[in-house]
Amino acid sequence: MKENINLNLLKYFYEVVNTKNITKASKNLFVSQPAITSAIKELEEEFKVKLLNRSKKGVTPTLEGEILYNNIKEIYKNLNTTINTIEEIKNNGGSIYIGSTTTNFLPLIENTLKEFKKRHPNVQIHMDLEEINILEERSKLGHMDIIIKNDYENIEGFTKIKSF
Repeated sequence: MKENINLNLLKYFYEVVNTKNITKASKNLFVSQPAITSAIKELEEEFKVKLLNRSKKGVTPTLEGEILYNNIKEIYKNLNTTINTIEEIKNNGGSIYIGSTTTNFLPLIENTLKEFKKRHPNVQIHMDLEEINILEERSKLGHMDIIIKNDYENIEGFTKIKSF
């Protein structure tokens, strides 16, 4: 499986399962129905499993599709929480605390941070390079907004998305 999946494929899949209908999903996303169908096929090829059962009544996720859907739903929930937090900070100023166990990610997010800083000049960005146990302790105390690490170990209260 590829390490980087096109996030639009996941968005399309998520909307198809939400609406239980490929045509409705395509209308909601302003994307053609063949593009949605193609995206689902691409995801199924990527994971090497069938993700949807199709019938005249619509579509339902397979067991594997249900697992993928539930994880995507959690990612969207966390993304919305993050966006709301950023909007609140944007409106009120404040700080974002980013902790990492490695500096390897810096080139990947440098441009994003610069753009964020342009849009939100009143927000201070604090970055810490520490061992994971120190970052986890800070997060439990509410002193860490984002933790970036190189593996999938569980960090309570955070969603991990592998992107590199």
